[in-house]
Amino acid sequence: MKRKCLHFALMSVLVFLIVSCSNNDEPVTPPQYRISRICSDNLLQLFEYDASGRISEWKYEDLTQDRSDTYNSTYRYSGEEGVIEINSTEQRGDETWSFNERLYLNQDGTASHATGNVTILGNGEWLLMKKNYLVSFHYNSSHQLTKIDVEEKRTNDTGWEESGGLQWFIEMEWDENNLITYSEYSNRDYPMFSKTFTYYEGDTAHYIPIVQGPILRHYYLPLQYQGLFGPQSVGLVKEASFSSNFLNHSTTFSYDLSVSVYNSVVEKYSEFVRGAEVEYTITWDRK
Repeated sequence: MKRKCLHFALMSVLVFLIVSCSNNDEPVTPPQYRISRICSDNLLQLFEYDASGRISEWKYEDLTQDRSDTYNSTYRYSGEEGVIEINSTEQRGDETWSFNERLYLNQDGTASHATGNVTILGNGEWLLMKKNYLVSFHYNSSHQLTKIDVEEKRTNDTGWEESGGLQWFIEMEWDENNLITYSEYSNRDYPMFSKTFTYYEGDTAHYIPIVQGPILRHYYLPLQYQGLFGPQSVGLVKEASFSSNFLNHSTTFSYDLSVSVYNSVVEKYSEFVRGAEVEYTITWDRK
């Protein structure tokens, strides 16, 4: 951890003593923050919000590979209460994925289930696949997301839909307030993809980015930050390990914090992977 992150606890105590000795007893409302931009030399994320402070648009551009990946997602809250309409166009190399989804919320504001369809085109014009899908979200007694069930069925423009389809699921394990494993399964006995996380002890911040990555869909990431999939991890991720049939590697993280009287905010964080460092800068807006 960097020095100012390590001294966060001491600085907080000193600030508390200074404020306690002040003669100004008028209450002050602490500023609230939301992410508006995350960027590095090869990556850019932009977050736009509506008048109620809800995410309305998210743009992502990743140029770290030979192929350029870009995502553009919009979120609409008008119409039926407790439903978010999501449209996302994702350019993944030579493939274009177009999602149309309705995300339904529980009474506590967390995601309940989603229905949607995705169309996959090759080179922007050749239809590779079209699927309908159903997603269900499950939580524990602490309202933490623990399982996601997914059912996908191929379809076409004539209304045909395959009878069987594909069923798969995601399981998440928590250690108190931190997510420690995220695994995707098509076979109960063996995960097709798994991520494990460790955290710095003691050091954290009020406002942190979600460096664990999105759950299931890329366009869910800004909704994660707003709590629609339950609470996010409270700790700062120290190391993330990724394992699949084709890829195994680990990433280590470090952070730069900005500490004020009321809040601590991650201004920058770095990823160390395969001997290379990538630094991300975060721009925060006050709500």
